[in-house]
Amino acid sequence: MSLANDIGKRGFQRWYERQLIESHVYLVTCVLGILAFLACVEALDFRHGLLRAIPMLFSAFVSGAIAWFSLMRYSSLMVRAWRLAAAATCASCKTYGRLRVVGGSRQTAPGYDASGAVGPGDPEADWVRVQCKRCGNEWTL
Repeated sequence: MSLANDIGKRGFQRWYERQLIESHVYLVTCVLGILAFLACVEALDFRHGLLRAIPMLFSAFVSGAIAWFSLMRYSSLMVRAWRLAAAATCASCKTYGRLRVVGGSRQTAPGYDASGAVGPGDPEADWVRVQCKRCGNEWTL
């Protein structure tokens, strides 16, 4: 689901709350993955041969990969949520988060650098055109 559809469906404040909850689930997953990685490294035993240590090495690799992916996803979601939250205040009436989605795209927003720095799937590539519910002012998130 695109960012514009997601915010339009739930409203900005509920979308933002959901983003924070989802990102913190990834943070908890990251911490658990780190703990699993450390437990696997602690349990490594090369005294009985490399063949018996391979499953533990594989488990350590998988838990480390899960921790790394979770950390990257956590930071990506938090940066996007913080970036949009910082722009969610109406410049005219100073109302925060009470907005209506007018349009959106997965393309580069007008005024952004079109050098290809952002690409498909990049959270920076999503932009949303919104309108304040209170005063009708429009701007781009």
